[in-house]
Amino acid sequence: MNGKGKSLVALFILLLALQTKAQTIHLPLPSVLRNEYRPIGYVNHSGYRFPLKQANPLTEFSWPADIQVGSTFYDLQSKCSSPQSRMVIFLDGTYSTVWTYGMDTVAFTDQGTAYSYFDGSVWTPYPLSRVEGIRTISPCIAMLGSGEVIVSSRPTGGQLHMCKRTEKGTGTWEESDLTLPVGCDKLSYSTMVTGGLGHTVLHILSLTTPVTEGGSTYHGQDGAIVYQRSPDGGSSWQINGFVSSEMDSSHYNGFSPGTFALAEPQGDKLAFVVGDPWSDLFLMKSTDNGNTWEKTLIWEHPYPHWNGEATDSIYCPDGAVHLAFDETGKVHVVFGLTRLFSDGSQVYRFPYIGGIAHWAEGMPVWTGGDQLNCLNPDSLDAEGCLACPFAIDWNGNGTLDLLGNFGDYNCGPTSFPQIAFDEYGTGLLVMSSVTEMFNNGNRDFRHIWYKYLYQGQLGGIVFDYNQDLHAFRENVYPSLATHSPDLFAWPFLYQQDSLPGIAMFGNDQPYTFNCMNKGEMVYMLPPPFVTISLFADPLEGGTVEGAGPAFNGDYITIAAHVLPGYEFVDWTSQGVLFSNDSIYTFQVTSNYSLVAHFRLKTGLQENENLEFAIAPNPAHEYLQFNIPGGFSSQFFSAELTRMDGVLLESWKGIFTTVTKLDISGISPGIYLFEVKTNTGKSFKSKLVIL
Repeated sequence: MNGKGKSLVALFILLLALQTKAQTIHLPLPSVLRNEYRPIGYVNHSGYRFPLKQANPLTEFSWPADIQVGSTFYDLQSKCSSPQSRMVIFLDGTYSTVWTYGMDTVAFTDQGTAYSYFDGSVWTPYPLSRVEGIRTISPCIAMLGSGEVIVSSRPTGGQLHMCKRTEKGTGTWEESDLTLPVGCDKLSYSTMVTGGLGHTVLHILSLTTPVTEGGSTYHGQDGAIVYQRSPDGGSSWQINGFVSSEMDSSHYNGFSPGTFALAEPQGDKLAFVVGDPWSDLFLMKSTDNGNTWEKTLIWEHPYPHWNGEATDSIYCPDGAVHLAFDETGKVHVVFGLTRLFSDGSQVYRFPYIGGIAHWAEGMPVWTGGDQLNCLNPDSLDAEGCLACPFAIDWNGNGTLDLLGNFGDYNCGPTSFPQIAFDEYGTGLLVMSSVTEMFNNGNRDFRHIWYKYLYQGQLGGIVFDYNQDLHAFRENVYPSLATHSPDLFAWPFLYQQDSLPGIAMFGNDQPYTFNCMNKGEMVYMLPPPFVTISLFADPLEGGTVEGAGPAFNGDYITIAAHVLPGYEFVDWTSQGVLFSNDSIYTFQVTSNYSLVAHFRLKTGLQENENLEFAIAPNPAHEYLQFNIPGGFSSQFFSAELTRMDGVLLESWKGIFTTVTKLDISGISPGIYLFEVKTNTGKSFKSKLVIL
């Protein structure tokens, strides 16, 4: 057995030993909530307790404790999308992680990058100061040769700032401001990855600082997304300030902070996704290390070049996006959902409309149709593209028990999606969602939830990471490591707060102590799929369809198809009636072994008093059969057919007491053998040929 096979066997043994608390996708929201809208930034929500149509029972499981790696009072880790490239895992299993740090709540003069390192045994003490010598925000970290590099933004100077060192975890940081593109006065909200031999090539995607934040337009766009590439760790720049002609001012007025994401490179393949609520959702992909780019329009916005005018309500991306390459090189995109409209002076959001959508290369795109409504979560669910809904019935009582007052993060109630894949093609999707039953008496808390993708398909069950860990705290901004060093765990960084919402928004909540935690999701727990085994009884009565693996929590359809002369009776499971319908759809929650029963149609029942025997059975090279007295010396015909009714061999002759037939040319398998007499009598039996 190879290493992969051994790993899968070990994984299967682990799965059998563990249980978890999980919930499945649920049905649409009642119209009272679907049609409620509020101005963006409005936080005094009313409370609701409304029915759901379906819920799953819960099982118990306790997670191993995760680890606090630091803290901060500054709680705005991102303007929209969950921050990426916050944790890098090196080849030897050591970790480095970063976040925006600030403890001076008056002016945050100490604001900058907090850094923590895991040497394989212990984490460094909580950082008490920033890495940089100047004030920065929004850091990213990546491997750089045998060392590491951090790129952050300067909120006052307008340049990107780089810190790098030749040895990870130790040594002095070499600091420098990166050269701005020609004609650009400020860059901000960057994301960064490294690739190439030894991870020495820097790829940076940034936003030119919007006019409302002290920036200026760049090539006609207020908030242009620009690409930069350095072949030597930031010492020189081959590309500096590139804006694709397919996303320039002829297509878009500009973009909002935090509405784009850059994938971890795969060889020379690069990709980024843009999902501003007021522009198209599109993918940009390069197969030559960033020299050229190709655009895929995933969702076409119904109001091109929107500039604040009044609109109808739109189901659209909420701005939180992420993407990753799978093991075949295909790009997968995940994005939060919301519903917005503008009255010409203000934008309004429907706070109970949310969820996570999934799209991958090769799947249909949402263009040229009903662009106002095609991203309705109900429609996406019907298409198999809704990865996770907002309404998750945690306690299984059939209702969603929320106060209805939850913190504003400039995105939907289920958002902050991130996705990653392992080398075998199994994907992990993580998000943060407002969760019922957990509140502080005033506001509902958000929990980290996650689910799996297997062979590019989404599983049906969503798991609550915080069910027993910090359940009565706010858990947001999950940032996945780009890969996992452990078959059974996937590391990530997230922010934990005692109060829901963002203090940096000014009117949402007071500043409180925020913990930055490194968590581990138990990988492949429980198995994302179950096995459906189907059997026909008798074999000659019919065939069955729908067997095989299925995702735990999904709905599947099984079908029993009768063969000539038979009729369907029922499905049973371990001798107990399962369904009377030959075609039956149900939700799978475990492994199933089901039997479809058939019987001969009335009027075609064989004479059960007549004796008919085949020997040997199983047979090889020949078979012989005997017929009860009274039929010898009569003419007969015999047929050997497959179980699906296809004729393989036929014979004609005169009965003897024992009749022998040659079957040496028939492949091994299970067949149906039938003998008919010239008086209309027939005899049937299953035959196994070796």
